[in-house]
Amino acid sequence: KKLTQRMAHPIYGYTIQPKEVWKAVGRWLVENQNWKKAPEPDCFVFSGTVLASVGSILHTFAQPGDKVLTMVPLYAPLQKVVPASGCSLVQYHLPVNVERGTSRYEMDVEGLKKVL
Repeated sequence: KKLTQRMAHPIYGYTIQPKEVWKAVGRWLVENQNWKKAPEPDCFVFSGTVLASVGSILHTFAQPGDKVLTMVPLYAPLQKVVPASGCSLVQYHLPVNVERGTSRYEMDVEGLKKVL
C-alpha cells in the first residue's frame, strides 16, 4: 500500500525544481561569488550527478578520439568518464609545493602550456 501511494506521487527524485530554487542559486552567486547579476532561472540545467554532467558535456562538445585534459589529482570516476566517452585522457599533474611543513597543489601555467 505504501509503495502504491508513493508511486501515485508525480515526482520521483529531484529532477524538477521550482524556479524559486534557481532564483536562490542566482542570489547566492551574486552574494558569494561576486557575480554582477543573477542569471535567469531558465539558464540553469539540472543534472543528477557530476559524472552525468561531464558525460553529457563530452557527448555534446567532443568527438571520439579528441584529447581531453584533466588536472590531477582528480576524482577517479571523472577520469574514467573521459575514455568511456571515446576520448583520450591527457593528464596534467599539478606540482606539489611543500612550504613550512604544509603541502599544497599549485597551478604551473608554463608547465600546463607545455602539455597543451
